[in-house]
Amino acid sequence: MAFFIGTFVIFVAMLAAAAWMHNQVQDARTALQQYGDYLVAKKYEEAYVLRDSELQRVLSESDFEKAHESAASRNGRLETVVLESEHRVGDRHGMIVVINSRMIYERAENHFVVTMKKEGNRWLVHDARFSGN
Repeated sequence: MAFFIGTFVIFVAMLAAAAWMHNQVQDARTALQQYGDYLVAKKYEEAYVLRDSELQRVLSESDFEKAHESAASRNGRLETVVLESEHRVGDRHGMIVVINSRMIYERAENHFVVTMKKEGNRWLVHDARFSGN
């Protein structure tokens, strides 16, 4: 009987962990979609706030805005940011979720691999790398 109770407790714990992980991934995706929506709306200040402090140190807010305006001048207006269904979860240096995404402009489409990092109770963009697809 103790074996069955122990097995049941382990099973319930695994289900709870899976549900928690699913919720973390969904929260990271929601934060990244908000970031993309701000970029589409040209709300660069709001998007910039959704970048973690490490990423903000790499690029000032004004340079961040200039980079996106430059991309729009080359590729046309940013129409949408699409999050792919494939993602990876990890915990190196804290909880992270890696999400493939596409920035769709009027005349181009750019693919990125975006790393979201949890800081406190917020998910922030930690890294975005052009994937060349």
